[in-house]
Amino acid sequence: MRQVIDSDDVRYTRSHEWVMMEDLTVTVGITDYAQANLPGIDFVEMPSVGLEVNAGDEVATLESARDSAAV
Repeated sequence: MRQVIDSDDVRYTRSHEWVMMEDLTVTVGITDYAQANLPGIDFVEMPSVGLEVNAGDEVATLESARDSAAV
C-alpha cells in the first residue's frame, strides 16, 4: 500500500524511519528509500497498544533477508 503523506507533523530519522502523530494515534513507517533498498520484509514486531515510550526507545522490529533494524 503506497500512500503519500502530506503533513508538517511527520518526523524522520537518519535511518529512514518516520513517525506521525494525529490526535492520540501515532503512525510509524519506513521511507520509500528504505523500502526500495530492502530485498523484502520477513517479519515485523509491533508494540502493544497503549505502550508509553520516551524519545529514543525502541518500539518495533523489522527484519529483512539482509538484516534487521529496531525502530
